[in-house]
Amino acid sequence: MSTHCRIGLVNDDGKVESIFCHYDGYPAGVGRHLKDNYSTKELVQELLSKGDLDHFENGLPVIEEEGKSIVSENFSSFMALSSRSGCFAYYFANDAWHYYEFCKGHTAEELQW
Repeated sequence: MSTHCRIGLVNDDGKVESIFCHYDGYPAGVGRHLKDNYSTKELVQELLSKGDLDHFENGLPVIEEEGKSIVSENFSSFMALSSRSGCFAYYFANDAWHYYEFCKGHTAEELQW
């Protein structure tokens, strides 16, 4: 069984660019990789430019579909897309990673360990 998620970057204009990740979308999986390895806007942009992911392996993304990202017009559209994509949404905003768990209806939280 897989835990799907979306990974996004909230841009200055309010649009959100995002990609899909097929496996390990829970905070201790994808969330940990994002927090540990993609801590700047530039690194997040580089990750998104790779396209949809299958999973992370040893901290590196394994590509599912190269060069495919989606730009949502606003944060609400990103969250709606994310709710249809899987259980978790991760988004980089204000120099920090945040996530929302749709499966349990949790509110948005900053990733912390």
